[in-house]
Amino acid sequence: MKGHWPTFTTMDNNPMNTNVDISGNTCNAFYRNDQYSINFYAPQVSCRAYSMVSDIIYHEYGHGISYRFYSGNGTTFRNGAMGEANSDVWAMCINRDGVVGDGAYYNGGNIRSYLGAPKIYPNDLIGQVHNDGEIIAGAWWDVAVNTGSVDTMAKLFTLTHYDLPNGPNGTEGEVYHDVLISALMNDDDDANLGNGTPHFNDIIEAFARHGIYLLSDATIEHKEVPHQPNNTAVTINAKLALSNPAFFDKLYLVYRDRYGAGTWDSVVMTNTSGNDYTAQIPGFPGGSIVDYYFKAQDVVAVSSFGLPKGFSPSVSSSELTLPYQYGVGIGYRRYTQDFEGSIDGWQLGESTDNASGGVWVHEVPVASTDGGEIIQPGADNSSGTGKCLVTGNAAALAPASTNDVDNGKTTVITPNFDLHFYEPIVEYYRWYSADRGSSSNMRSDYWTVELRPQGSILWKRVDYTRESDQNWRRRIFRVSEYFQGLTSMQMRFIAEDRVISGLTQNGQNVIEAAIDDFIIYEGSPLGIIDKQAIESKIYPNPADNLVNVEVPAGSKGSIILYDITGKTISKLEVTDGTNKYSINTSSLPAGTYLVMVQTQYAVQNNKVVIGHN
Repeated sequence: MKGHWPTFTTMDNNPMNTNVDISGNTCNAFYRNDQYSINFYAPQVSCRAYSMVSDIIYHEYGHGISYRFYSGNGTTFRNGAMGEANSDVWAMCINRDGVVGDGAYYNGGNIRSYLGAPKIYPNDLIGQVHNDGEIIAGAWWDVAVNTGSVDTMAKLFTLTHYDLPNGPNGTEGEVYHDVLISALMNDDDDANLGNGTPHFNDIIEAFARHGIYLLSDATIEHKEVPHQPNNTAVTINAKLALSNPAFFDKLYLVYRDRYGAGTWDSVVMTNTSGNDYTAQIPGFPGGSIVDYYFKAQDVVAVSSFGLPKGFSPSVSSSELTLPYQYGVGIGYRRYTQDFEGSIDGWQLGESTDNASGGVWVHEVPVASTDGGEIIQPGADNSSGTGKCLVTGNAAALAPASTNDVDNGKTTVITPNFDLHFYEPIVEYYRWYSADRGSSSNMRSDYWTVELRPQGSILWKRVDYTRESDQNWRRRIFRVSEYFQGLTSMQMRFIAEDRVISGLTQNGQNVIEAAIDDFIIYEGSPLGIIDKQAIESKIYPNPADNLVNVEVPAGSKGSIILYDITGKTISKLEVTDGTNKYSINTSSLPAGTYLVMVQTQYAVQNNKVVIGHN
């Protein structure tokens, strides 16, 4: 480090104690910042003493550099992954080798190697500092490979270290992006990043190989479009925010018909003014589900960043949030639950749940924040003022960790839905947050939504991710994507705070989730055309003393009248021998009520106004 920054003399003035052959049945070495010491265990059956392996010595000494350098500049080194990465890079710079700890084991193994397949952000981020540090350390080694010079990389790394990129555990994405920008600034030779730097492409491509992009701090403002009519082009508008516009080249709109050809197509969006962009998705036939997202491409053209944050079709579903979605020609609803009234048939909690806090409730959500960042929503999706299902509420302005999901899982189970006579498309809106608030194990917890045939023990995942998304986001899919020919189904939603050995309750993530606007649509063109044949008639509306309901011939099920609070007022059983029913409303106070008609053909929720002359 002194070779590239000779004014750093702190290590010369602060000798570091070295302890070797420490007793204990382990292959390990460690740095203690409270004693300014590096420590090495005695040899074991499987490994040499790490005090005899040069780059492990350099690695541990590198921890001393990080600690002393940051504290000497009036700050604290906070990111464990960065600390491990920096120490590995110091070792690689000295040994000029992409393998750390080579020869540490008698069988010839090593501690870490940066010569093979790269670890990528955020796919390989697991909340373990050595593992997560391999992402950024690998980027640095690839700079050496791309430039053909370990010395060039070492100089840039040293100067970047001097810029103090920092951030708490859990902010690796932001910190790694800061490292990339710092590397470019230190490579610049004319004070103009807009025209590139001597090793611009080498650096950009090395970091991009590990999922660290020039534009990875870009954000997008976009409201998902409503469902669309058949064969109609759709205009998509978005607002792009960039901290480094000099690196930006194009914004793409990328889309596909999920159940058509299934291949992704794209179009360059037009900049209409300022940060506003627009483009069109062509029309698709009825029954289509369209997935789409945005891709910000930088000036290198081989490095681009997907939006919503980090979205890429090549990444597994557990590593990313949802694309934007809409349906085509699916306006007819078989079942609607907006959670404003009764939630009869919905089960909050199951016998295997073990969360000690933040269990599912049916309430108006109360917002929670941390450092000005939203964690739990303060409004439902459908109305902005109503109820939804949410993982616990705390008092307004309470700490973010108050009544969040703690130490286990909490589950919502839907009613069983009869799917006879139609091709179902399921839609719901969800909110999920697991990466904000004080934590030691970001991105270790999962949001899970599953589907099964009624009564089956086989659940299939339809939504499964560790990636937070602090927005109400639509998920829509055909049931047949997961099960063919179902005649009945049930779903469940699971929010979980995984208990990890060695972490106290306060070390767990702040987990919040919410569900709103669960809908089952008719997905077949035949069902859409034939909906009158299976739809119940509810009249008159407004009503006085009677509300009449006519159901399709042969129907079985129930007719339930609720008040606006969700309280059941009356319930009638529907039998296949009768298709006309009446509800006596003469004694009810004037107001708005909800009539739910559930048959084997469909479930309808209709608002009815009662007024007495």
